[in-house]
This record gives sequence, structure tokens and C-alpha cells, in this order.
Amino acid sequence: KLTDSDIAALYAFVMTRQSVAARTPPDRLRFPFGIRALMSMWNWLYLDDRRFVPDARHSAAWNRGAYLAEALAHCGACHTPRNSLGAEKRDRRFAGGEAEHWYAPPLDADSPSPNAWTADALDAYLRGKHVKGHGAAAGPMRAVVQQLAKADPADVHAISVYIASLMPKTGPGPVALRPFADTKVAAVFAGGCAPCHGGHGELALPHSAALSAATTLAETTPRNAIRILLYGLPWQTGRRAPFMPGYAD
Repeated sequence: KLTDSDIAALYAFVMTRQSVAARTPPDRLRFPFGIRALMSMWNWLYLDDRRFVPDARHSAAWNRGAYLAEALAHCGACHTPRNSLGAEKRDRRFAGGEAEHWYAPPLDADSPSPNAWTADALDAYLRGKHVKGHGAAAGPMRAVVQQLAKADPADVHAISVYIASLMPKTGPGPVALRPFADTKVAAVFAGGCAPCHGGHGELALPHSAALSAATTLAETTPRNAIRILLYGLPWQTGRRAPFMPGYAD
């Protein structure tokens, strides 16, 4: 830790430096996106700046989670589809969206998760833990859970309570795995996937996800599955967390 005298010395040093003349770079946005006044029109159409009003029909944890998920945690920024002007579609809240070329699955009644999410399961997932019956966080969501692991546990649990209330209480069940018709693909799976995920996708090693329970393989797009195969799940030094090597090379 820096002492008060260290900070004072650092401040004194910085204040003796010569100032730099730096001009704001010119606006390079294409017309008409460089016109700031247009933001007032966008805000009039789409900005919701109303204060949060608790719902007396739900618990304090649910209301706390609703406030956090809709505001500070901004879950809809990824999990809600957007219109042509980049605004979230209010009538399709949490119906699925995208972030950084990854698909953000629905968090509402259309959740593709083979197994239903409970508040406790979501709580563990959002802290980056392995949750039996579910896959691991990948892509941009991985950074989210790494940060939420450091957040106030009561706040993370509140978000879990709220999101779980929007999702179905029962899932369609594990994905039915079909025999491989292509022997070459079967050989690749047996050599590269089965050692961890099992010959038929069932759990083979502790903390490795059963493929039949992975939301990624139940989604309407193979985008996330392809990206996980290519780039894997990075190793987290000093943490007990899911890991998978990437096969892009």
C-alpha cells in the first residue's frame, strides 16, 4: 500500500510536469451518426429513465434482483434482441440476443436449457462454479461470472432469484444423442472429446459438462458450439473452474 507521503510525493511530481497540448481528434463517424443532436431523438424514442418501482407481489430479493438485472447488471444488453437502430426490443425482453459475435440465449420462457434453472443453480453459475446438469459459462459471459464472483453474494443471489422466475420451471430434458453416421467424425469425437465428455456425451470427468445437458447444443444456432470448439474455455490460474483447450490449431 502507498503511504500518504508517497501519494503526496507522486502528486507533487505530476504537477511539475509540462502540460501537453492535445486536440480532440475530428469526428470520423459516417453521416448522420456524427450528429450528436440525433441522440435526443433516439433517447425520446427508446430511453427509459423511469425510477424503479418495487412490485409488492414479490419478495424483497426478487425486487432487488429485478432492479439489478434491469439496471446496473444490464442483462438485457446481451440477452435482448435489438432493432435496426440498436435499441432493445422492449416487447421481447430477455428473448435472446448477441454479444461480441456470440449468441446470448433467452432468459425467459423460451430458454433452451435442457434442464430447468433454479435460483440456487443460477447463483452458483454466476459465481463461475460448476453446476451439475448445466454447461459452463463461455465467451463474454465468462468475464461476467468472473466479476460477479467478487460481488456481494446477496446481490448475486437476488439476480438469480429474479432471472429464475422468468424461466420455465421444467426443461425439455437432455438432448437425445444420435449415433454417428460418419465414421471419421466418430473417430474425431472419440479421440478429442470422449476422454472428458464421455463416449456418448455423459459425464466422464469431474467438473466436465455432459454434452446432453449443455444449453449450447440445444440452441437454435451452432455459433457458440463452434466458437467453444475453436477457442475453448481459458484456464483460470488459482481458481477451480471449468477449462477446455481450444482446437483452432
